[in-house]
Amino acid sequence: MRNNNQIKRTKYLLSIGLYLLVSGPMSASVIPTNMGSYSFRGMVVATPCQIAPGSEKVPVDFQQISVKDLYKEGKSKPLIFSIHLTNCNTTIFKSVTVTFNGIENKNLPDHLAISDQSEASGIGIGLLNLNETPIELNTPSLAQNLAKNDTEIQFKAYVEAEPEARINETITYGNFYSTAYYTLNYQ
Repeated sequence: MRNNNQIKRTKYLLSIGLYLLVSGPMSASVIPTNMGSYSFRGMVVATPCQIAPGSEKVPVDFQQISVKDLYKEGKSKPLIFSIHLTNCNTTIFKSVTVTFNGIENKNLPDHLAISDQSEASGIGIGLLNLNETPIELNTPSLAQNLAKNDTEIQFKAYVEAEPEARINETITYGNFYSTAYYTLNYQ
């Protein structure tokens, strides 16, 4: 009887093994009825500095500019303004340029137009590198070296009379506003 029981047990185990062997590939060939996909995206950046708090929106106040001086000189004295960078790591990049963009004055190329909310008219705002070379809108400024930890990037801005408004003496006085946006380009 023992031999019979052993033979039955062996047949039973062989049939289970054969079932598992055959059913494994069958279950792998199951056809999916619902499918989907994911699309992944992102950007790896290397920004060696952070914009210091308060330098995201820099107010430049020309205070009072005499219409008489604009007629005589054509433009105001330049004011220095700065963008402060902090936590700079110069192992990634060594220098930075700044690209300014905004609404361009139709009568003064590469000058910012003043906004429609302004009371003044007949003027535009020009930007200069610190060495007083003009900065063209939508064009990178001169490169400035980054310092470890903190870097201050300085520029100058001035108010200029539009040529026709100066000749015809049609500059309108009052408050004026303009906005320039900037992009840091590390090198």
